[in-house]
Amino acid sequence: MHDTSYSPLILVAEGHGPMRRLLARCLSSLSERVVEADTAEAALALAARESPALIALDPSLDGGPDGAGFCRAVRRASAGPTRIIVSTMAGHPVSAKISFLRAGADTYYPKDEPVRGFMDAARHLLLPGSESGVPRRPTALIVEDDKELLRGLSRMLSRGGFEVRTATSVPLAVLHALEARPDAVLLDFGLPRMDGLEGLRILRSLPGLERTAVWMLTGEIDEALEALCRREGLAGWLLKRPRGWYALVERVRASVRQRSFWREAGAALESRRRASAAAAVGAPLRTSTVSPST
Repeated sequence: MHDTSYSPLILVAEGHGPMRRLLARCLSSLSERVVEADTAEAALALAARESPALIALDPSLDGGPDGAGFCRAVRRASAGPTRIIVSTMAGHPVSAKISFLRAGADTYYPKDEPVRGFMDAARHLLLPGSESGVPRRPTALIVEDDKELLRGLSRMLSRGGFEVRTATSVPLAVLHALEARPDAVLLDFGLPRMDGLEGLRILRSLPGLERTAVWMLTGEIDEALEALCRREGLAGWLLKRPRGWYALVERVRASVRQRSFWREAGAALESRRRASAAAAVGAPLRTSTVSPST
């Protein structure tokens, strides 16, 4: 039995009755507080009133905006830190999946795949490593069109302690980046149809990736590429030479540790600054008839 006083609320917003009941039954293994909605109006009302911890969302529910617009509306309606899994149909293009993630979804799940994968995603969102006592592995995204090289780099980084995502094009890289928020990106400078520089600027424009450590993968290095790395704020460049891959992993790991240190230091300084500001104005604010904005 679950301890219901600590059970997170889960909302299953799904228009197809059998699928809705299946997901609700499976999710009841994670929490006793599972509610269902079969219309957009009911889903938005529950999201606004209850702020569920997790929403399994059918983006084509009756009565609501279609696709990413409905996902965005649910995200705005929920006041709490709600996690959203969007259920997609077979054949949804990559651009549609990207639009869901940009609209506030945390991940997506194809309805035609076994429900076990959906449950793994739900479990990961409800019980991330930092909260379950298991240290989170840093995530690396490799963007490389040479599949043999991609497999080799993926194997080396995985052995080096990274959770690895791979992509062979910039659109697929955007999809993975929005979903996984990687700690490091290894980006091929010579991608077909879109070079590494254009890919870099697209990835840098994504929320949460502004300060991610990005390494440029190249077959050879010259002064122009070194200047480019400095100008674009890259962590550096990495040569595509298997004999240097052990050093490559160490360089990527060091850059992730360094950026993590400065991110945590900045957050600590900001927290102290806010605490000092609150202490300085605390007394007047307590006696004021106007509530301060949060």
